[in-house]
Amino acid sequence: MASLKKRGSTYYAQYYVGTRQKRVNLGTGSLQIAKEKVRQLESSMYRGDDNPLPTKTPIAKIVAEYVEYMRIHKTARSVERDLYYLRETFGPICPALEIKNKKISDKGKRTPSRNTVPPLEVSYLEQITTADLSSFIAAKVRKHALAPKTANRYREILTRLFNWAVSQQGIKLAGNINPAAKVERYREKAPQISFLTLEQIDQQLVALAAYPDLQMMVAMYIYAGLRREELCWLRLADVDFSGRGNGMIRILVNRH
Repeated sequence: MASLKKRGSTYYAQYYVGTRQKRVNLGTGSLQIAKEKVRQLESSMYRGDDNPLPTKTPIAKIVAEYVEYMRIHKTARSVERDLYYLRETFGPICPALEIKNKKISDKGKRTPSRNTVPPLEVSYLEQITTADLSSFIAAKVRKHALAPKTANRYREILTRLFNWAVSQQGIKLAGNINPAAKVERYREKAPQISFLTLEQIDQQLVALAAYPDLQMMVAMYIYAGLRREELCWLRLADVDFSGRGNGMIRILVNRH
């Protein structure tokens, strides 16, 4: 069992691990909040967690480490896309989020937009709440007329950041809850899909008649519905010739 101690205006939790006494700053002067944190502490101790209370990690440090992780595990294009969303959310809080193009940076300084949504003003990752993120994304949607897909992109990238921080860096969040994952998704419209007409397909293939290899690739994309990566990695074993006599050749592609 843990007990509450107050020193000055701040509450502390005092408890034992074996025969060793520990005292943890609860970071609050509210008795009600302190009691809730003690309850969480006792619950975590019952589960065998040696460090049950939220950690305190500088946001600049964890974002910089996350960007380094992304550069190792993701493509350069994907990293740059994610950097944009992280920069919009937190601002240029570390070198990895600074704008490298000086002309763009200087231009932004000369003509600041009144409709710009300021980044989150937090010092530590664990301070960020679901309400903070919901309000930030909602402001982006209102002022910049973001599409639901773009709004959900903020939620997706921030969810990955928090998940990585917990699983790879040992970060402990309040209540073990990822605040970004709790942000309500915006409803996206079904995508509008357009198809080439048979006449347009014939025109494309005729235009490539002088380039048989390229013509074959385009025909595969159109008639087999393959993605670029799928065609690049296509093997002979992926082609089913059993229906060739009936003019049908099947492509076996595993997309899962």
